Amino acid sequence: METNAYDLFKSIHESKGMVYLGRKKGLSFSYNIFFSNFHELKKACAFVENPENGVKLLLSESLQSRGVAAHMEVNRLFHNFLAGAQTLVEHTRNFMREYYFSTSVKNAYDHKISIEFSNDGLSKFIQDLRNYIVHKGLPKNSITLSATRQSLDMQGCDLVTSVTLSKKDLLLWKQWSKNGRAYIETLEDQIVVSSIANPYGDKIISLHDWLNKKLDEHHSGDLKKLNELQKAYSLADEQRGKVHS
Repeated sequence: METNAYDLFKSIHESKGMVYLGRKKGLSFSYNIFFSNFHELKKACAFVENPENGVKLLLSESLQSRGVAAHMEVNRLFHNFLAGAQTLVEHTRNFMREYYFSTSVKNAYDHKISIEFSNDGLSKFIQDLRNYIVHKGLPKNSITLSATRQSLDMQGCDLVTSVTLSKKDLLLWKQWSKNGRAYIETLEDQIVVSSIANPYGDKIISLHDWLNKKLDEHHSGDLKKLNELQKAYSLADEQRGKVHS
């Protein structure tokens, strides 16, 4: 029984299913960095965009330093979000090329990228913006305050605060891709950071949820075999324990 348990233990760790899970864990490291950056950026933007916070940070002299700190924090996290996004894109591309070249799952992945990302204006803009901050620096941005009418008689209005990028200043850069520049042209003069970060972050999360499902399907036989080995090992280990008890 002891030898059998040891052999099963060795078979588990040498199995294709275990190799796949270890490989996927390596990619999940890059994904978790991106996801954490995205989550923190959303939280920081939501704090500034909460009227109770944003208006006070902008208009209260006593809270001026906190307003500056909140603005700087969004900038820091936005930088990390852009850098982390590109890292994840590159790592995923290399992962698929190295381990799944000429497979059906790689073909499905390439097709999805082609349809949903290759010519997508938002995706190209985010990629270009990452290059902008790496080679040029953070684009000009500020915390802005705007008012939206609640009714036509102007009896009230909603105050909105947000961290925004200057469209005019961004367009001065000469290295935008065709699709990236075209996307900028569709945006408002003041581009709200959360309005571009949130949909792109959601798009990336959706892609990786889809990819994980496809990879698990591709390795379904390997994972089934791994599960059988693990059950057999647990049973052998349990029986070994009874013998020595």
